[in-house]
Amino acid sequence: MTTRQHSSFAIVFILGLLAMLMPLSIDMYLPALPVISAQFGVPAGSTQMTLSTYILGFALGQLIYGPMADSFGRKPVVLGGTLVFAAAA
Repeated sequence: MTTRQHSSFAIVFILGLLAMLMPLSIDMYLPALPVISAQFGVPAGSTQMTLSTYILGFALGQLIYGPMADSFGRKPVVLGGTLVFAAAA
């Protein structure tokens, strides 16, 4: 494998891992919904709204991060977004 092929593979691999963050976080959160609902004494619909809010925030973030990536470059924006995601988790 040449250096260019190795670099391309690494980039695709890292982007694949980053793309798995949202589904992974949702899959880890879903089993806890009944416990969260019982712990806070709220209806199940209220705890399900937190998941909807998370997905909405992720979708609206694309509208912010897209123009930022065009202005500042892809790498700084991806690193910054990953740091924000890790800090919020």
